[in-house]
Amino acid sequence: MERFDLNSARSVVGHNVNLHLKDGSVIINVLITDVERKNHGKSVTVCYTTPTKRMRKVHLREIEWAERLDPHVFMGLIAFKKRRIRNTRIELS
Repeated sequence: MERFDLNSARSVVGHNVNLHLKDGSVIINVLITDVERKNHGKSVTVCYTTPTKRMRKVHLREIEWAERLDPHVFMGLIAFKKRRIRNTRIELS
């Protein structure tokens, strides 16, 4: 597998991804918002937001790979949940 580098990080900016870290953990369903370079590329951080709109940062060297997610799947799940909630209302007499 190829290394996750600066160009790979820039290609997923603006997309929802699962970030697989080198320690084996996975950060699920985050929106990559920015890639910041400091000291002429020596220190690169990836900025992302969680579904609860919390802004976080992780160093690029800690990421092994990013799995791009399909946005149409999430829109279908949201519509299904709304439909399910609407159908399960309890009427009080």
